Amino acid sequence: MARKSRKNIPEVVGSATVQTEVRRPFRAGLYARISMETEETLERGTIETQVELMKNFVADTEDISVAEVYRDSDYSGTNFDRPGFVQMMEDIKHGKINCVIVKDLSRLGRNYVETSNYIERVFPFFHVRFLAVTDDFDSFREGVDLTVPLKNIINEFYSKDLAKKSSSAKKALWKEGKFTSAWEPYGYRKSEEDHHQLIVDEEAADHLKSIFSMYMNGRNYSDIARQLNKDGVLSPTLQRKFYKTGEKPLPESKPWNNYEVKRVLQDVHCTGDSVFGKYQQSVFQGNKQRNRPESDWVHVENTHEGIIDRELFQQVQSKIQEYTEAYKKKHQQNNGAIRNHNFYTGKIWCGGCGNRMTLSRERNGTFFYICGANTNHKSGGKQQAMRLQRDQYRRIAKTEPTVDLGKDEIL
Repeated sequence: MARKSRKNIPEVVGSATVQTEVRRPFRAGLYARISMETEETLERGTIETQVELMKNFVADTEDISVAEVYRDSDYSGTNFDRPGFVQMMEDIKHGKINCVIVKDLSRLGRNYVETSNYIERVFPFFHVRFLAVTDDFDSFREGVDLTVPLKNIINEFYSKDLAKKSSSAKKALWKEGKFTSAWEPYGYRKSEEDHHQLIVDEEAADHLKSIFSMYMNGRNYSDIARQLNKDGVLSPTLQRKFYKTGEKPLPESKPWNNYEVKRVLQDVHCTGDSVFGKYQQSVFQGNKQRNRPESDWVHVENTHEGIIDRELFQQVQSKIQEYTEAYKKKHQQNNGAIRNHNFYTGKIWCGGCGNRMTLSRERNGTFFYICGANTNHKSGGKQQAMRLQRDQYRRIAKTEPTVDLGKDEIL
């Protein structure tokens, strides 16, 4: 029997590959999300179970292939500022995927307006197909699905109700003197047996006593911060990082500054008492924090071991108040004279650390800009104090409006 030619076999294989790609024109991005506040109680399943469900769904289709998987763990659905979601949108813009699949509509988001906007406007604009598996929704399906807006509204109200329940649970813990904040006050750490209970960190407590002593002896915030940085004492931010990781960071990576010193001096937790509810933060409104009136605060005495005597604490508060009133009085006498000369508010930034530069004035009347983090520089930070005379900036801005004021351009 004559042998058959195999010259056309590669073409047949190539045709089969093309046919496979034609049958699966949709390159899908699987998006999974789970919320921090409901991870252990109210959410059904985990990130991986969501992904597995979506992959099984894709396996039963003939026109979809999985191009990428995006995950957002511990992110609320009430806003869309999530790293996984942001990356998915970037891939959509660059044509990497043309289909988005979620377990259900609530995984995409719980904000009715924004979720509907993505489904009805954004995805169609990019010609992206959207599917919600358990809600049996397919944006490419003919006809109008009136249940989608209704489900989005229900998801939003669910999020609001959840926020109210979470707030009520926290208030109940506050009345019992239970600590609920994510960050420990300086001088304390959370008990291993009960994370709602504060225990004294002996090393940090000694530094705390030293801070109060230095302030009562007449040293200002900058002097105290400079001394702490010189002694290699970890700032509150680094102290918390140390508690979390167990690895001691370099003190100069986040040194003490005026703000940190003042906040430590004003924190009532050091007396053994607790104050809760000073700030209001709404997960539904994007975690924006605002101050609450003092009448709404919850005061509880003797919730943990004190480090600073209450009498000494009150003396420090009185001294801080006197300084604050003197500063305000001086500022009122100037009647905002410096502010009236600041023509470049919010337009000049420090070339050394990236902080905003503020206008100040010498005794001889010369105006100059100085780094807004100058208190940190003075307190022993790695950067040097950055100064720029106002007239110098005018000359630079006039000749080169887009100039980058880096270290070389700053006096």
